[in-house]
Amino acid sequence: MFIPRSQSLILGLKDKPSTFTRGILSLRAYLCDIKLLTGELALVGALVDDLDLVPHTLNGLSTEFKEIDVVVRARDTPPSFEELFDKLLSHDEFLQRQAAQSSSPLVNATTRQGRSP
Repeated sequence: MFIPRSQSLILGLKDKPSTFTRGILSLRAYLCDIKLLTGELALVGALVDDLDLVPHTLNGLSTEFKEIDVVVRARDTPPSFEELFDKLLSHDEFLQRQAAQSSSPLVNATTRQGRSP
């Protein structure tokens, strides 16, 4: 017994969110790829529920997003993918600002130590 090509395509697409990881992608690119995939699934009549999409999205992230992951999983009702998208981008911006601030004193200290009085 063979699965028709369209069903095979749908099954392959439906499995992708569970195997997606951010890897070296920017967070925005990772989230947009997931959004694109859900759009492709919708075009072939296979809607992906936020209840499935949100945990798959979180599972593909590194530990730097564990705070968001814990809060989302502790909620009685999961956020929509759009809400998660916004929260993750906001947290990513926070992490980037924090990294920039923590690296600045090292540069200043190194510069000052290298100068003679």
